[in-house]
Amino acid sequence: YLGGNEIAVLEGLERIPNLTELRIENQRLAPGEKLLFDPRSLATLSKSIQVLDVSGNGLDNLSDFCNFESLIHFTATNNAICDFETLKGTFNSWLSATTIDLSCNPICTKPRYRDHMLIICPRSVAMIDGKGVNQTAREFLIKMQMKKSHKKGNR
Repeated sequence: YLGGNEIAVLEGLERIPNLTELRIENQRLAPGEKLLFDPRSLATLSKSIQVLDVSGNGLDNLSDFCNFESLIHFTATNNAICDFETLKGTFNSWLSATTIDLSCNPICTKPRYRDHMLIICPRSVAMIDGKGVNQTAREFLIKMQMKKSHKKGNR
């Protein structure tokens, strides 16, 4: 648990290859700064981390967490995330994820936010922003998206 400190760059974790939980939320950073991650630490964490909380750290992109193959619970509330496209690529690599929480990010105010999340989150996700996932609704939305894409392709 490293929350509430003044860590600006997360580094040195390549020496801890079996770390399964990292809570580094709400770092006291200078205004306009965001938490940065050393690539070597990310490479090590991507193989072992199961629980990750990066809330309140000014993050505007989650691509650093792409290929976190063991991730189960992910929390990134109160950041600056606002783009579905970058999330899609990251989420596609989280095959074991069951919980994703992006509450209180600018993206949450976009029209049909939850519908988009149901489409781009892995099927293993059962909880989004503290609310359960209805698999029937998810399947319906995915089929609608496929039909819409197919129609665009035929034009």
